[in-house]
Amino acid sequence: MVRSQRIRTPLSHRWQRFRYQVVPYLAFACRLVVVALLWREQGRLPNATGIIEAVRIDVATATDGILVGLESSITRPWSLFDRVEAGQVIARLDDASLIAATKTLESESARIRKKLVAAQAEISFGDAQQEYNRSRKANRLAWQIERHRLNVLDRQVQIDIDQVNLQRRKEVIEIITPLVNDEPNSFPRLEFIEEQLRRDRVAKRIEDNQKALKEAKAQSHAAEERLRQYPTPLQAEVAALLAPIRAALDVQEARMNQLCVESQSLIVRAPMSGTIAAIYRWPGQAVVAGAPIMTIASDHGRYIVSYVRQQQRITPHAGMPVDVRIASVGHKSFATTIGRIGPQVELIPIEQLRDPKTPEWGLPIQILIPEALSARPGTRVEVTCDWSKGE
Repeated sequence: MVRSQRIRTPLSHRWQRFRYQVVPYLAFACRLVVVALLWREQGRLPNATGIIEAVRIDVATATDGILVGLESSITRPWSLFDRVEAGQVIARLDDASLIAATKTLESESARIRKKLVAAQAEISFGDAQQEYNRSRKANRLAWQIERHRLNVLDRQVQIDIDQVNLQRRKEVIEIITPLVNDEPNSFPRLEFIEEQLRRDRVAKRIEDNQKALKEAKAQSHAAEERLRQYPTPLQAEVAALLAPIRAALDVQEARMNQLCVESQSLIVRAPMSGTIAAIYRWPGQAVVAGAPIMTIASDHGRYIVSYVRQQQRITPHAGMPVDVRIASVGHKSFATTIGRIGPQVELIPIEQLRDPKTPEWGLPIQILIPEALSARPGTRVEVTCDWSKGE
């Protein structure tokens, strides 16, 4: 009897059997692996939430006044979301009152100068009676000292006026320089060169007056040293003669110091680099000292602020490892550590509450921001940690 040969199963039937019997189990196993990986990355429940520090500074003026535009005829005024750099001039108060005050100082200096002329005449009259009297030389020397003081005051007034003018020139050049470099047709180059020349002239005048101021101070000190060589009674007599003039010069010097302080307060500079988040006052409006004119928001946070609830029963410490990630699906976790611990248990801000209707208390902690974490200030993050390590 001939043995029958076994018929092989067709390849198509084998593939069909594989798909029906094996593929479902492989697919299920792959899904389990994927779910496990996703659970490992995204499924862990966070222990707390945190907020990346968002610094917002209200910029205010140091004195009362009226805001003026920063050469608004050349460039547009500030608007929301403009970027500013630390130390950049962002506002300026009208300096008309300051200039008027310096003019008043000049007039007062002229009046004191006339008093000095009268004192010189009185001393000269005494010279006719006591030609070689030592009091004549002492009086003249004292008069020279006050004249030198007046010269110092005059130079200082002129320097302060020029400083205000120089600051204006620098602001104009700072604004129009990008226009000339980036858009040559937007601003005439000849006017730009003329503006630079005006700035240089003012700077040169300040330099010359500073040299003259230094020389006048040296002459005044030298005269004072010579006057100290005279007997004390004679010095007292001279002091009584020039007391009114000295008192007037003291007042002038005090006013000059006050004007120097006021001139610095007319310029408002950005305290930090960032973006303008709000504008409260515009050029032409009156402002009060301490009232904010705009708000600047920082572009970067320094740390993450989170809270450990009282019921979590842990003791966090500096250097404790934690994982943070942006509080939305699909973001990766980053390892970091706790930087500092707050001193007191505080009421947790509403944006970090589990239920906004239920207040909670917790200990604030400062978490270092990982370098790889890219997020804006104010971003909500999830904080995950093995709290057992902190117990």
